[in-house]
Amino acid sequence: MDIQSGSNISSKILQNNLALSQKEVEKSIVKISSGQKLSAFEDAANLVLSETMEAQARGSETAIDNSLTGMNVLETADSGLGQINDNLQKIRDLSIQAANDTYGEEERAAINKEISSLTEDINRISGSTSFNNKQLLDGSSSDMTIQTGANSDTNENSLKVGDALSSAKSEDLGLLSSTDIETSLNSSSDYREYIDKIDNAIDNVTSQRANIGAYHNRLESNVNSMTIGNENILSAQSRIRDTDVAAEMSKLTQNQILSQASASLIAQANQMPQIALSLL
Repeated sequence: MDIQSGSNISSKILQNNLALSQKEVEKSIVKISSGQKLSAFEDAANLVLSETMEAQARGSETAIDNSLTGMNVLETADSGLGQINDNLQKIRDLSIQAANDTYGEEERAAINKEISSLTEDINRISGSTSFNNKQLLDGSSSDMTIQTGANSDTNENSLKVGDALSSAKSEDLGLLSSTDIETSLNSSSDYREYIDKIDNAIDNVTSQRANIGAYHNRLESNVNSMTIGNENILSAQSRIRDTDVAAEMSKLTQNQILSQASASLIAQANQMPQIALSLL
């Protein structure tokens, strides 16, 4: 090997290698400490893919919460309809009782007052059943839609549950108003005709509850499928974005050894010109 005093090429090469090793050490430390291996400078394509997955994963989590909230809404509505159905059954029992000609005017008047009270309670329930200040059984929520997906397409990412939230007011169920009951129900034939109206009202409420159950099942199925899909997205994103700590620690150790070796060799290389001078 030639010994030169004018330039020290070996030292410059070693200094360059030391800088590269230290840079790799810094990168490894950042990746291990942050837990992420991607950056726009090293892997822009996978970074874009990872951020797209992040948007989908976060959107899916929000959509799952939306679906769970929608299930709570439907459960609240069904609870109100259950109470209305109980009142209708009581009204039907009273009407059958009053249709018996063994009852006189005073007894039927008392029955009418109870039927009127139960009818008013139906209207109270239909007007007071609400979720987050939204009335559910007065017909005002017939357009309610739940955002069930992470994207904007309406057909695949939303569910209109308002179809199951029609009005359950007494007049919309085909019942007499509380004021008309006392004047319209007087004879056994009046009560028999009213039993048919009550049966229709019960059928309407039952059908509405069946619709609520169907929508509730769809939301529950959506929660289950989106939860599995979200787990798959997060798993794929982790493989692309997250640091392999074991591999990165091995790389860090390797570059630390190279840095230490370069630093030691630089000290020796810097002595080469002095050796050349000592030969003069």
